[in-house]
Amino acid sequence: MEIDQEQTRRRNNKYASQEERAAALPKRGFTDESLRKAQEARRNNNTCGNCGQRGHYAKQCKNERVEGIHRTSAFQRNTPEYNVIEDLKNTRANATFSQIINISPEQRKIYHEGMRRYPQTD
Repeated sequence: MEIDQEQTRRRNNKYASQEERAAALPKRGFTDESLRKAQEARRNNNTCGNCGQRGHYAKQCKNERVEGIHRTSAFQRNTPEYNVIEDLKNTRANATFSQIINISPEQRKIYHEGMRRYPQTD
């Protein structure tokens, strides 16, 4: 009986010293201030999916819905018109044909139509 009590006391002392050491260490994770700043930065950099303005989320938007705003990347929205056949005829392409065709169904259609207009001659 005394042996069990002694083992329990030693075990408790061991864990108590570990808890004291852990309490002395700095807290892990993010502080409340850093979380608040990160959330504010995300909100300020966000583009609303409803009206297209920056600084708020679509859920909080009080403006009228603007047509033509799609959930596409900025790269896709800002890509100028591109005709793969004209590129083939005039300049060297910066991508392989399979990359162009796989990325854009529109370019796949233009490519196939252009290949029908310009048959291969061997």
